[in-house]
Amino acid sequence: MEGYLIHHSSKKPSKVRYCRLEHGYLRFYASHETSAKQTEEFRLSGCKVDVKAQARTDKIPFSFFVEAQRVLVKDRSYALAPKEIVEMSAGSPEGRSAWGKAILTWQRRYFQEEDAMTEIQHEHERLRLEEALHVYQRPAPAASTSTTPTQGFRMGSLRKSISSMLESLTSRAKVDDTCFDSHPPHPVAIA
Repeated sequence: MEGYLIHHSSKKPSKVRYCRLEHGYLRFYASHETSAKQTEEFRLSGCKVDVKAQARTDKIPFSFFVEAQRVLVKDRSYALAPKEIVEMSAGSPEGRSAWGKAILTWQRRYFQEEDAMTEIQHEHERLRLEEALHVYQRPAPAASTSTTPTQGFRMGSLRKSISSMLESLTSRAKVDDTCFDSHPPHPVAIA
């Protein structure tokens, strides 16, 4: 599976990244182009993996996180390494659900070919996520009624209308762990 997601980090600002689920890794790239630089990678192979939806404090919708714990084998005993977590947000509830299912079942999908998206679909998805990130991460301006001569509308009312539109599309309710409609993960096979 591949597509644009918002990648959240505690150390850096959130950014829209192109994400590929391939060869037991979740890989993040600057864009969808084949020559794009890989910015980060998150290992799934040989790990106990869990995916959960979450409601973020910054109100960015359709968020989820992936926990991975490496399975360590020493002699004949197994131990789990400390959890590694990556947080992401999709562009829609369907996108979040699809990513959750794909990550939980990545071993079964290992050889499956994905339908390729067109350049226009990639760009549309990226722009939608950039807009959501822009709306939710910018501090709300003081009640300003100034207009810019080139735009001819108040920025405060534009922000309010975008926020109300996004609010109607998102659920403010707490998201429970069963939102991915999947069965509990099977025991981990060491790859």
